[in-house]
Amino acid sequence: MGTAFGARRFETLVFYGEGPHLLGLVLLPLAVVALDVAVAGRRRWTLVPAAVAMAATVLSNWLAGFALAAAVLAYVLARRDVVRALGIAAVCGVLAYALALPWIPPSTVAVIETNSKTIGGDFTGIYRSLPLRALFLGSGLGIIVYVLRRANATLGLGFAALYSLLTTAIVLASGWLQIALVPQPDRYHLEMELALCLLLAFAVRPIAARIPRTPRAVVIVILLLAAVYPMKRERRFARYCLSPADISSTVEWKIGQWAANNMPHGRILVPGSISYWLNTWTDTPQLGGGFDQGISNQQIRMVHYIVYSDDGAPGRELETSLLWLQAYGVDAVGAGGHGSREVFKPYKHTDKFRPLLELWREGDDAVWLVPSRSRSLARVVTARDLPLRVPVNGIDYDSIRPYVNALNDASLPVADFHWTSRHHAAITAVLRPEHAVSLQITHHPGWHARVNGSDRPIKKDGLGQMYLEPACQGPCDIQLDYDGGAEMIAARLVQAGGAVCCVLLVATTRLRLRRRS
Repeated sequence: MGTAFGARRFETLVFYGEGPHLLGLVLLPLAVVALDVAVAGRRRWTLVPAAVAMAATVLSNWLAGFALAAAVLAYVLARRDVVRALGIAAVCGVLAYALALPWIPPSTVAVIETNSKTIGGDFTGIYRSLPLRALFLGSGLGIIVYVLRRANATLGLGFAALYSLLTTAIVLASGWLQIALVPQPDRYHLEMELALCLLLAFAVRPIAARIPRTPRAVVIVILLLAAVYPMKRERRFARYCLSPADISSTVEWKIGQWAANNMPHGRILVPGSISYWLNTWTDTPQLGGGFDQGISNQQIRMVHYIVYSDDGAPGRELETSLLWLQAYGVDAVGAGGHGSREVFKPYKHTDKFRPLLELWREGDDAVWLVPSRSRSLARVVTARDLPLRVPVNGIDYDSIRPYVNALNDASLPVADFHWTSRHHAAITAVLRPEHAVSLQITHHPGWHARVNGSDRPIKKDGLGQMYLEPACQGPCDIQLDYDGGAEMIAARLVQAGGAVCCVLLVATTRLRLRRRS
């Protein structure tokens, strides 16, 4: 938690930017309370706020979503009517996911699950040992449930005890035993604090209820006085963190403003904290962005690694980086040396881009132009030059060199690409039948293409990007449309069905009440 008197939640919010995670922690108790109302009551409409609260928690942050699942499990096990509680919780969960489905469809869940295993550490072996560890954890839950039943504990105490076991097992197994029960286990220390605070409150409550009024008042005064010291520490820490800052003096703001004014449509690669903040200042597209868990094209993460680390490319650092940057349509790259004001400083070799044309510099931070024959995201190549093989690693030059050479081949036509909306783009070029159009956009089945009015299939190359073969002889007009694909159509239909169910649950409850009255 940092220190015994540390304002850890405040620190994670202000210093580490964990706003979504903290928002999830605000919504999580509300979702549990709403579920309790739904389980304890007999009115159907109470399922609706429980489902909405669950959906809001999951949509705020994926860590909070997992923590909510653990909280629901603890709540169900703490009740004596476990089967009934489990059934109602399942109904609320299904309804919640139906409402949230367009924003977090199964493909997004799969992407986050895949990326979480390699971010913040190597968690790829978690699932191999999961059955044995789940057995131990389940045994612990069973023992606590048995003790709670024998002690005739209240629901609140039972929930807090079970939730404390789940959260502390995740955090302390990692911190004390270096055993990861879930990806990024250390980040659940905020949930652990929440659970332990609840456990303390519910455990002390029966004792406090037996203390006479006057001694109880004395205890309260003593506790309030004891809270003065940590309160003063937290106030000093808060004043330090919240001291006035000139945002326009930061490198994040300056590069963001430069990108907005000079490269509003070009793709840029910037490191660390600059990448996290860039979307705040400009709509300039990035190769990556602030949410690594959400990158659906796994090859992009490999490109980040090789460009930052130059691992396995001694003496060829610049050549290797340019091959990958050109292959992914990057127009400019930002980097900083040892004196950079960027926080994370991921580059191993900070001076490799100096031979390139420098576009912006301040101190040890700079932006360079990536040389390219065209700044279009649609590139004309021949079918034999397409990168159809998935690269083995960042120094697998053979998989992309013919493609990059074709991108710089002056004998090939140039295609004009421009966005007409967030879901539509238009491409014009003069082509021959042997030409293919490589789209430096991550492949998704939701993209569709029409060439001179006729449908054409969009295919996926080895870089995780798209290409199509227009089979044009002469002027070629290509229209690209994105509708999310079959998954998104189904998700919207399911969401509509979930909304209808919510309306029916409320309406039928009111109708039953009128009949009774």
